[in-house]
Amino acid sequence: MEDKGLAVKIMRPVGILLFLGVLAYWLLRIFQLIQVEMSAGDENYFGNLQVFLLSWLAVFILINILAWANFKFLFLKWKEGNIPWYLFWGLELLLLLVFFEFLQWTVMYEEEILKDNLILTGVVALYFLAITWFFDLMYTRRKQAELIQQKEKAELNLLQSQLNPHFLFNALNSTYSSAIQEESPHTAAQILQLSDLMRFALEKSKKDFISIEEELDFVDKYMRIQKNRFGSSGEESMDIEINWDGFPAEISPMLVQPFLENAFKFSEFGSGNQNGKILVRISVEEGELSIHIENTYLKEQLRDNKGTGKGIDLVKKRLKSLYPGKHSLTIKDSGKVFTVLMKINLKK
Repeated sequence: MEDKGLAVKIMRPVGILLFLGVLAYWLLRIFQLIQVEMSAGDENYFGNLQVFLLSWLAVFILINILAWANFKFLFLKWKEGNIPWYLFWGLELLLLLVFFEFLQWTVMYEEEILKDNLILTGVVALYFLAITWFFDLMYTRRKQAELIQQKEKAELNLLQSQLNPHFLFNALNSTYSSAIQEESPHTAAQILQLSDLMRFALEKSKKDFISIEEELDFVDKYMRIQKNRFGSSGEESMDIEINWDGFPAEISPMLVQPFLENAFKFSEFGSGNQNGKILVRISVEEGELSIHIENTYLKEQLRDNKGTGKGIDLVKKRLKSLYPGKHSLTIKDSGKVFTVLMKINLKK
């Protein structure tokens, strides 16, 4: 975040200088035109000046439209990793080449104007750079504001849907003590895991980033509780592997849990069918998180749970905002099996 703030501080004066440079260029051109027309003794030089200004106003508007289209359809796709860097820069150079050739064509390829056209093409390239930076700054600020608003709304919904946390923790601790006294260690362990999950959801989820170890520990406890929930059928139906190479990394909390929750919500064995399966593969190697989740489902469950994908939509928005160009997410539906494939580069 500090590096980004420094970049903004540097780019702001650069953008202002570029704007002033373009403005000075056109003022100089107008001044030169007035001098030429007056020295030629043309009584209608103000009429010529009007034509000049109107023609270049049209060019200025066209350049701004092209700059916006360049940002919208090329720059954003490149920034989000949807097109490779070589294709993006190749298209950028092609646009400048087309613009330069257009200028040459308008003056019938006169060699005397070549230098002026090269300078003008360079000025347009710098203007494109300044406009793209400005659009990107506004776009990033808007996305950050939306993300903060969504996070605050999610926290508010969480608070509205839960009892007093202290009451719940105290109740769980009392139940845990009773389970120990009644010599039910298995029940006591489940209560302790549930208490840890609640503490994580209430405390860690409010942070921007946590260690990958904390996130994986939360996922592991969540899966254990689900296994206990379904008993023997859960043991037989769930194939779970979580691996981490120990390489330190940080991640935005609770990016994995919504996909796991959906898998259990729609899982076929959850409806009483013993033939359902859930497969979970989570690995972190050299700072890259890889997730593979599969679950069978019944079409009736899709109808019953229609409109419950808000959690997944929120994760997609968070991924785009937090890991632009550093993640991939694929969700497949074969008609019987849901598959989620996700990769995140956690390296900073």
